[in-house]
Amino acid sequence: MTYDSIKENDIGARITNYYPTLKRNLGKILGTTDVVDDVAQEACTRALKGIQARGPPEKLEAWLMGIGYNIAKDYLHQRSFNKTTSIYELEYLPTSKDLDPLDAAYLRDRVLAVREVVDQLKPRERLVLQESIYNRKRFEDIAPEVGRSESATKAIHYRAKKKLKRMLEERFGENGENL
Repeated sequence: MTYDSIKENDIGARITNYYPTLKRNLGKILGTTDVVDDVAQEACTRALKGIQARGPPEKLEAWLMGIGYNIAKDYLHQRSFNKTTSIYELEYLPTSKDLDPLDAAYLRDRVLAVREVVDQLKPRERLVLQESIYNRKRFEDIAPEVGRSESATKAIHYRAKKKLKRMLEERFGENGENL
């Protein structure tokens, strides 16, 4: 066994020792356990590649946590853009065999019109509304996804609902007569 391989094994062992702490911190950031393992493993892989390329950092634990934080932040950012449209996807509409063709066309037009209004909301507002209404999540579970506190998430939800109601009333009339 060479000196370099002993040093590599030592670094690998140190990273392994930090793995539970990394997972715990990522769990707080991501708010869901579904992807914590994947993000933690990716952080460890990137750390090992970085060590091979540049050598070990002075503060390995802080460096590893920083890598994990950046990967988690990228994941949440990407996820927020991917989740903004499923609240009103057309695939959830009844099919033409369930409805009269004219009723199906009318319903499809109305969903598209509502989609245009919902698209005017900010991505964070759409995400909070979707998670609370469509996915029935609690605010404490939504907060890490949007990177805000629970009370700030409640405020975003309240303002987004108020804004959406106002925009729908402007577009379709107060009682929805133009819907």
